[in-house]
Amino acid sequence: MTIQWHYRRSELIDEFLGTFITASTNTLTLFAPRRMGKTEFILYDLIPVASDRGFVPVYVSFWEHRNDPVRCLQAGLAQAQKDLKWAQKLRAFEFSPKSFQLAGEGVSASVELPGASALQRPDDNQLVALRSLFNQLLATRKPILLCLDEIQHLATDTAFEPLVYFLRTIIDRHREQLKVVYTGSSRDGLQRLFRRRKAPLFQSSSQVDLPELGASFVQHILAAFAEASGRQVPLSEALGAFRLVKKVPFEFRQIVDIMLRAGVTDIRQVTESYLVESIDTAGYQDAWAAMKPIDQAILMRLLMSGHGLYSDEARAAIADYLGLPLHQVTKHAVQNAVNRMRGVYITRVEHGVWDFEDQQFRDWIADQM
Repeated sequence: MTIQWHYRRSELIDEFLGTFITASTNTLTLFAPRRMGKTEFILYDLIPVASDRGFVPVYVSFWEHRNDPVRCLQAGLAQAQKDLKWAQKLRAFEFSPKSFQLAGEGVSASVELPGASALQRPDDNQLVALRSLFNQLLATRKPILLCLDEIQHLATDTAFEPLVYFLRTIIDRHREQLKVVYTGSSRDGLQRLFRRRKAPLFQSSSQVDLPELGASFVQHILAAFAEASGRQVPLSEALGAFRLVKKVPFEFRQIVDIMLRAGVTDIRQVTESYLVESIDTAGYQDAWAAMKPIDQAILMRLLMSGHGLYSDEARAAIADYLGLPLHQVTKHAVQNAVNRMRGVYITRVEHGVWDFEDQQFRDWIADQM
């Protein structure tokens, strides 16, 4: 019997599908930082259940071909057609980290590492072909669940704007049949995509933050560990380890995997060693060393408060860190630094409020103080 390591988020499944069935909206946005489990939720929770309930699922990851988002969408639509044609229930998606082949309507796609090809601007012929693929799915008259993973990538280059317009048009036109889930790991990138003036994308979409996992998740993983190893780990110690890794499911499962391979049960010791090793290899030191002094000063200020980075109080703190008089730290200089780091190191939570894009980087900086 296969050990069930996956933890199902049943309440969140019901929230999403219930919203699409009973509410007026046809779009939801799921946000979570990387490694928090949003893609796992889409692939292993939402899509299989949606398929069982009569939806035709389409999964698209815009990180599969970062320079060619049309190809990403084409691949997802072709896969959905293939599954529909074969009358298969989508109970899980399995992806190779480097490539997979798709059949259907003469379309094939392969996933390659980022940077393997030049940036591709969508042309009219490609968009016509995409519309044809959509129309074939729409012709089934079944509700379609379109899951667009890492959608914020479409905001990284203006060359992708024709595809943004295309998506907005087709989703608005078929809102009764087409239900859409956008996912993103960059809050700032999502905001840019949804609010950009020339190519706004689905401003009416309601945002849902992926709920933080807690004790029930830890208990589930411990039960799987006990089944796999025959060994027990105290729940209280496991909860402490989960807190040490900031409740990141990926990190916690990495720790449990280490314990499984090593044949040990001291989860705190394994966690502490894991954190030291992961920080040593994270590249934070190199990133910090490459920054301009004013960038470093702003991040130090952000540790204290994310409000009002352009205020006199914030500029005074930045000037003090740099050893400069206040008049030399202008609002313009701060704005340039913020724009330089935005979407990479910092993100705008709301108007006038900023936070770190990577919370582990935040913790690393705090440890250096």
